[in-house]
Amino acid sequence: MSVSTKKWCVRPGYAFTAGAGLGGGLFVFEFLNIDENVIHAMAFLGLGIAGSPGSGTATAAKEVIKKLATTVLGKAAGAGYGVATDTSPGYKDQRWTILYPNKAFSADDLSGSSGRVTILSVSVAKVGMCNAFISASDGIVSLQPLFGGVSVDVQPQNFDLAIGVVLGFWWEAFSVQGPVTGDF
Repeated sequence: MSVSTKKWCVRPGYAFTAGAGLGGGLFVFEFLNIDENVIHAMAFLGLGIAGSPGSGTATAAKEVIKKLATTVLGKAAGAGYGVATDTSPGYKDQRWTILYPNKAFSADDLSGSSGRVTILSVSVAKVGMCNAFISASDGIVSLQPLFGGVSVDVQPQNFDLAIGVVLGFWWEAFSVQGPVTGDF
């Protein structure tokens, strides 16, 4: 069971978007619970308005899911190439952003909560801009969300073009021991 606290940091991982108009997104963020020194990898999956190059148009949720799976496979192939050449993408070079929650929460509270991810990313050769805003709520509608509209510091990637406003749910993918020296 995770420790409930207001002392959190967050940093981005991967973002996958598909569709144009109706779209979907799968995002991964790392949340560091400072009190327990554990990093919780939280995935966010949802539907909304989203798209990226090669994702095409979609008119139904089933099509979005198929195109999202295709995008995930494409980025997984790129990640595999990066690992083989020791230039892996992902969490490398991403910085921690201090999270200022509205109330104390645990990773267990975050996992299964509803939320929103808004992302706009344009970069080539690690030059460009990436904006990501995340939120989480302890219900579909909440007067006091866990956190709202947090701007996550995202470093530009080798090549990325994505846009999305996605409503969905958070869930914990895995957790690992936190940083020894505290790199935030």
